[in-house]
Amino acid sequence: MDAEQALRAVAKQRGITVAQVRDEISAAITGAWAHSAGDTALRQQRVPCKGEQPTPEELLEYLYEQLFSEADC
Repeated sequence: MDAEQALRAVAKQRGITVAQVRDEISAAITGAWAHSAGDTALRQQRVPCKGEQPTPEELLEYLYEQLFSEADC
């Protein structure tokens, strides 16, 4: 499942639009990146992104890769 499919699935499950899901995730990312320090800030730096913080799609793709690479161990 790619990030766009995940966004659509969550939107359908919650009965809201994909744009609303994306906005909610963006707000959570902004809050997390604005209030991080120490180990959390170091972990956030590992998330590949083109800007100062990841887009919802970038974060979902990163988390998906982390989950499945961990499961393969």
